[in-house]
Amino acid sequence: MARVKVPYLVAKNGRFYFQPSAELRRAGFQALAFGADERAAIAHCRAEAARFAGRAEDAALVERPAGFAGEPNDLRAKRAGETSHQRAMAADTVSAAIAEFQASARYRAKKPKTRRGYDHYLARIDKLWGPAPLAAVTPEALARAYDAIHGSGAVASAQAFGAVARLFFKWAARRRRLADPTVALELERPAAATRIASPAEVLALIAAADRPDDAGGRADPLVGTGVLMALFLPHNPQDLVKLTVGQVAGGALMLTRGKTGERSYLTVPEVLSARILAAAARRPDGGIDNEARILPVSEQRLAKRYARVRARAALALPSLADLELRALRRTARSWAEAGGASLAQAANLLGHSQAQAARLARHYSVAGPALAQGALAAVLASAQGAELAAGLGLSSVFRRSDASPADRRSDGSPRGARRANDKEAG
Repeated sequence: MARVKVPYLVAKNGRFYFQPSAELRRAGFQALAFGADERAAIAHCRAEAARFAGRAEDAALVERPAGFAGEPNDLRAKRAGETSHQRAMAADTVSAAIAEFQASARYRAKKPKTRRGYDHYLARIDKLWGPAPLAAVTPEALARAYDAIHGSGAVASAQAFGAVARLFFKWAARRRRLADPTVALELERPAAATRIASPAEVLALIAAADRPDDAGGRADPLVGTGVLMALFLPHNPQDLVKLTVGQVAGGALMLTRGKTGERSYLTVPEVLSARILAAAARRPDGGIDNEARILPVSEQRLAKRYARVRARAALALPSLADLELRALRRTARSWAEAGGASLAQAANLLGHSQAQAARLARHYSVAGPALAQGALAAVLASAQGAELAAGLGLSSVFRRSDASPADRRSDGSPRGARRANDKEAG
């Protein structure tokens, strides 16, 4: 077994001591005897060395974020009156490791929404094992916690709990040189999302949204607009609900993904912009407020209204029962590839980050009008896109001013559709 050197740890005749250097003693650190308790001595020496080095995220006493798990912000206040030995033992608890993790650069680099999700499941972990030493959390204990959540019917929550547990315990074990309890843990992973909508399903959703049903159900054209936005501007719903009328009125927009901060240049097809402007002109004064949101609802509210429209549409087309609004993003990507879009065009269409784009293609083109128009043309050049365009009565993808001469053939049609047309001609 390899020997590990712990700073300021001295062993004499089977007993262990924290022996600070002269520099540490001048800073106020004092020697401490731990008897035969090697674990407590190691934990204390590591914590004091980290504290002296000024590495707050590695120290045993770390301030917790406000409101976390109902505990005080400052662990020093909680541990007031404790002996150095007790503080050393507490440094290796699950609660202390969670506090360190939340103060780490890896955690702070995450987006606020991701951190909120982490906090929810870290609070569960803290409630289950907070006072216990990290080494006491076994694969069997984690499996029982996972099975309890899964057995209650909350499959997605169980999978999220397992993912956060893997991330946290792997991080903590590496920092403290402990065995990772999640290595031998077999947890169910979420199935890959592969649902793609058909043109008939998209048309059925729009029809159900635009017309009241025979049972007295009200029309909800906002959902029909949301369906077309999710297909032609295929970004996450939390980004789509922020778009304003003025952003799409010109036929193109630069959209920034809230999740990654990446910017994507998108072309708005005329059938969508006309629908948006027509809805915006229904104000009593007949004017159009360019600052008004196209979908003046929250992401959650849009999902509920979509579910009601989908349920009505599924009465006539049962396959719609499992079609989530987010699946239209994958549908746009699938149709674009079927229509001959390049990887760079597909990446721009979906607003991939630079790292994701690098996985898609070796060379990533700069986002701009040519990419946006080519990608949209490819969507509608696919067999599915052509069927949808026919159902919508869409005769032209672009306005006259949208495409430059370099982006069109001599007959005026978009160059982005050449590959699919050539295949059909062949």
